[in-house]
Amino acid sequence: QRLLHPVMAFASRLLATCARTAVRSLSIAPAVVRPTKFVLQPIRMMQTTPSLFARGSNKSNALAKALEAEIADEETNGTAPSLATDYNGFKIEQTLGNPSVKFSKGNVTVTVHLNDCSMEESDDLDSEQDEEGGSGPVLTPSFLIEITKPAGDVLVIDAGVVGSELELRRVGVRKGAAKAADDSQLYYSDMGFFDEELYDGFTEYLSAQGLDADFFDFLAGYMEDKEYAEYLNLLKTVKGFVSN
Repeated sequence: QRLLHPVMAFASRLLATCARTAVRSLSIAPAVVRPTKFVLQPIRMMQTTPSLFARGSNKSNALAKALEAEIADEETNGTAPSLATDYNGFKIEQTLGNPSVKFSKGNVTVTVHLNDCSMEESDDLDSEQDEEGGSGPVLTPSFLIEITKPAGDVLVIDAGVVGSELELRRVGVRKGAAKAADDSQLYYSDMGFFDEELYDGFTEYLSAQGLDADFFDFLAGYMEDKEYAEYLNLLKTVKGFVSN
């Protein structure tokens, strides 16, 4: 028994040492936070030089010269259109510089906004040929037809001329108390989904109001002349703007 006592004492000390070592190994050392160093970079300033403005001035002069050349070319090779003031009983109202044209007769009004029209390439062999022998762009007019009843209600049709054909797009009725500016509240029905008989019925109704194929053919040609007149006026207006 005396021989076992020292062994047991040694074992007890060994276990105690291992326990202390395990406790130390599980302890978490506090993290060391190192401050981040922010380095302020110098701000690069944009520099403007007199030469930059000189180049801008030269470009303005180049634009003025290009406008002069275009105006001279149109005066030599083009013909300024003469815009009619009436057609087959319709009064035509337009002002140079204003893109709107109004055709009116009695209770019928057709309003065309040039900015709502589009220019499209035509494959029609009878259309005006450009310098390279190809067909030139053709104006596709869009317009609003308004037919007013004595009580004030207005039949409103959104339409256009595509090629040489009338295209009816949407139709609605504006009640007498409403104003044209309130058309955002007006219900339009898409006429592209009408059956043929109903669609043709609208076409015949418009024809009876004087809005027949001849009228829309005249309107398309008139708006092409209007567009060209506005183009010539724009060239001169912009030239005056950049030259002063």
